Amino acid sequence: MGTSGQYVLFSYVDGELATNFDKQGNSQDIYWQAENGVKLSSKVYLTSNTIETNKVRFCIDNNLKVQCSEYVSSPVSTRQIIENTGGIEIDFVDSDNLMVGVQPESYSQSIDGAGVFSFIYQEHLDQNERVLDNTISYFVDEQTLIGKAVTNETSSIKACAVGGFSIGNPTLVSDCSPSYQVDDGVGETALCLYEYAHYKGRSLCYSTKDINKPLKLPADFNDITSSFTIRNGYRATLVSDYEFGRKTKYRTYYKNERFVKYLNDKTSMILIEPDDSLACFYENDDFTGKRLCVAPKKAVYDLSDNYIYTFSAMTISPRLTRGYKIKLGKKRGKHHYYGCYRWTRIWHSSSHYNDKAARIWVK
Repeated sequence: MGTSGQYVLFSYVDGELATNFDKQGNSQDIYWQAENGVKLSSKVYLTSNTIETNKVRFCIDNNLKVQCSEYVSSPVSTRQIIENTGGIEIDFVDSDNLMVGVQPESYSQSIDGAGVFSFIYQEHLDQNERVLDNTISYFVDEQTLIGKAVTNETSSIKACAVGGFSIGNPTLVSDCSPSYQVDDGVGETALCLYEYAHYKGRSLCYSTKDINKPLKLPADFNDITSSFTIRNGYRATLVSDYEFGRKTKYRTYYKNERFVKYLNDKTSMILIEPDDSLACFYENDDFTGKRLCVAPKKAVYDLSDNYIYTFSAMTISPRLTRGYKIKLGKKRGKHHYYGCYRWTRIWHSSSHYNDKAARIWVK
């Protein structure tokens, strides 16, 4: 065990700050215990305001055995006349990128005020308040903690810091970040393909992480899709005979299909999109390149120079298209157009006239 100042004890195992996990990553309970056997705290550190006994010790329980340190005398506070007005704050450096496999990085710093920190202790806690990682530095005003990569066992994480003043009152200040949900990197299921009709046989599922990008089916699932389920709020375009050619078939769906008879089991590529736009236009016929989506409302869109002469494919929502039709125009400011569309289209030839669209009408 280590001490800092007169008000706090820190626990160490083999020269390193204790956590709720051993070197092999196995979970373990940690706690402070009084002479009468009462557990005082389950934190890495023990503050004087939680101590009502002269001697304490630190223990680890790994479900196989309990190991404890020797008893040590608890800190004795002394009267101080200096008043500390400073504080500490902490948060993750990139809270939007807290996901499985990523090393979380938190940053703590002192808030302007009288008083000098003798130490800053910093830790990462999971959803069960278990200590994942920690560190301590002495006589600093700021500190960074880069933890171990987050595992699947962590569903949420927060960062906490304790700053200890050399003298004065209060002796300790603390702060914690909000608790952030950890992205498991998988996402919610958006689409499941089935080998046989009525959602039977082998299945192949894709998640919300797979949206807005063409997905070529693996060889062992190519040309066997007979039914599928789709998550509410999404649409899926199924394409047969990829690579594209004159025999290619395609159709966009927004609800479950017990039997995909139109494609005759020949699905070889899919595109999953949020079903909140009337139509999305793609630069290339395989749904790659520039992408532009339009809302389900009557409007005219004059395309910027970045989008003129680029469209080779478009997906149209079968749910939202009712009452609307889409026209693609030849030139800005002209009212002649190439065609009127209500269904998903793919133009396979790069020389097709539709690549020259410069205006979109939603009518």
